[in-house]
Amino acid sequence: MYNPIYVSNNFLTRSFDQKTPVTAMKIQKMLYFLYRDYLKETGVSLFSERFSAWKYGPVLESVYHTYKRFGANSITDYGGTPAYSIKEEGDDGLLEKLLDKIWGISKPYNGIYLSQLTHQKESAWYKAWMAEQPFLNDDDISSDSVELK
Repeated sequence: MYNPIYVSNNFLTRSFDQKTPVTAMKIQKMLYFLYRDYLKETGVSLFSERFSAWKYGPVLESVYHTYKRFGANSITDYGGTPAYSIKEEGDDGLLEKLLDKIWGISKPYNGIYLSQLTHQKESAWYKAWMAEQPFLNDDDISSDSVELK
């Protein structure tokens, strides 16, 4: 399992290199879709933290606290000091493939749009929210079929 802040830095590297802005909300949703797809592929949790069911969708609280200072503005520096990221080559390249896939699909969208995707009926967030559960269930996440396109 990985620290989600380190993984967020992998997305931020892509953001900074390609001059494509990323907000705190957007990075949360990209991390959710990455986690979901990794869980579906491997059956293993990617992060050492569970997703909370917040009003605007799934949230990793450590990531929220790291980037909340940016508000709705673009994130302009890496999370953590020093700014660690994860080695993407592990898992026979699966993690790198999924990071590239999620980044490639989500980069043209804003956080609000990605949040709306996570709010669809029968999504893992929707199930947790409707049941007033504080966290998303991994079984629900692995069966979440929300299309990210």
